[in-house]
Amino acid sequence: MDPSSITQMTNVEKDRLWDRRAWLGFNRMQERPYFRRRWIYQEIVLSLNPYIICGDQCLSWDQYYGAVVHRWVILINNRFDRSLEVTSTDVEPLSTIDALRHRLVHPEGSQAGLFELLTKLRRAASTVLHDLVYALLGLCDEQDSRGITIDYKRPIEAVFMEVVINYIRTYGSLDILNTVHQSTNPPPRPYPYIINDVLMTPGDPNFARTTYLPALPSWTPNWVSANTSWELGTGDLASNDYSPVFRACGNTTMKVLNLDRAIEEKALLALGVEVDRVAQVHILSPMTHPQQNDPSCWLFPHFWDFCRSRPISQSPYRSEAERLNCYFRTLSAGGRLTGLRVIATDRYLRYYCTHFFAAGLASRLQSEALLLAQDYAQPSLSECYEMPENGFSGDSEELGYGRITFDAMCHGRLFVTAGGWIGLGPRETMPGQSICVLFGGSSPLMLKASDAIPGAWCVQGEVYMHGWMFGQAIENMEYGVLDSQVFRLV
Repeated sequence: MDPSSITQMTNVEKDRLWDRRAWLGFNRMQERPYFRRRWIYQEIVLSLNPYIICGDQCLSWDQYYGAVVHRWVILINNRFDRSLEVTSTDVEPLSTIDALRHRLVHPEGSQAGLFELLTKLRRAASTVLHDLVYALLGLCDEQDSRGITIDYKRPIEAVFMEVVINYIRTYGSLDILNTVHQSTNPPPRPYPYIINDVLMTPGDPNFARTTYLPALPSWTPNWVSANTSWELGTGDLASNDYSPVFRACGNTTMKVLNLDRAIEEKALLALGVEVDRVAQVHILSPMTHPQQNDPSCWLFPHFWDFCRSRPISQSPYRSEAERLNCYFRTLSAGGRLTGLRVIATDRYLRYYCTHFFAAGLASRLQSEALLLAQDYAQPSLSECYEMPENGFSGDSEELGYGRITFDAMCHGRLFVTAGGWIGLGPRETMPGQSICVLFGGSSPLMLKASDAIPGAWCVQGEVYMHGWMFGQAIENMEYGVLDSQVFRLV
């Protein structure tokens, strides 16, 4: 059966297809630790014809994965109350394995980079922390694996730093710094606490796999944490293109002054530009329960009130309509479409977001709604999408209408800068911190002055700030508005 035909079925026809017992069986299989081990990925991906054996049952990999996908399609296309009857399994391990196998055997396929694998397989565990990296060397591109020295006697912090330095040296890019989030390396606490909306109880065997590494520099991702991800990066492992969506550094090349000594010094001397500093943060973001399926959620208009708290004359925006557009862009981290390296045009974003938040924003938009009323009509496909590096793309007919991602709201904190810009930063964002663009980095970074080393900076995480995502900082530097400087990251 063609899975797409399920959407055309009636509820009665869907009920005939649904097998609750079979779905629960798949759930129990996926909950087994076997599918959460990092070495298992290598064994299945590199095997020519793997089989899944459980008890006296045996299925080929294609049969097993096809059955899971078939049941998943039935679940998500079924009635909403049906999907609430059972727990939906996390199919990420299976989809990741299948995507890697496809890339290796497909004629146009290519091996994934180590940075990509570490990001996409972040939920796969290993008994020895060093194997978080070493277990992936057989799957990654040769130029990545060639620069990594296998030595189990080295501190794990040195291994993670070597991954960063090898990536910078190989690709001439600082994009790997975008996966740094200080919430992924929290110091241990002797009492229960909440992090990333999950109650943590020390000593619990189900405690989150986040090992505190006190010697880890702020510019090095903690790959032990399952939350170390590239929020503003591409999200499709099946694609051979792992290039960034944004290009805040413009056409500048990466400039790190101490690349050969960075591991020894535990510092990175990178050239960049300071764009602005945080003046206010929204205390209720990130959202604990974003209710993204509820257009009348009171938080969205509440965020809008925060973003428009400063008079328009004291902001960089020329009108309330422009500031409202920036607000919509910020909520959706630029209007990216899930799984695609495209962003929505202003016309589509206005239509989509205003329609999505119609009930919640109706009483707050007031004159802004009148200013944008002419853009509320649903645009044609040719008016919906643009490629960030080439401007408008006429090939968008092939993409169809996609779902804009609002996932960044689950992880980020809204802020307003001293210059009046609206932005979305890491959850640790506080007033006084700096938004900087490093040469060779695709997204701005939030930097905090180091408490221990005068003149040094600590990386807090990546930032979305509309108006600064495609080289505008470099243009301002060339016009003499901003100055370049060396940032000592520790």
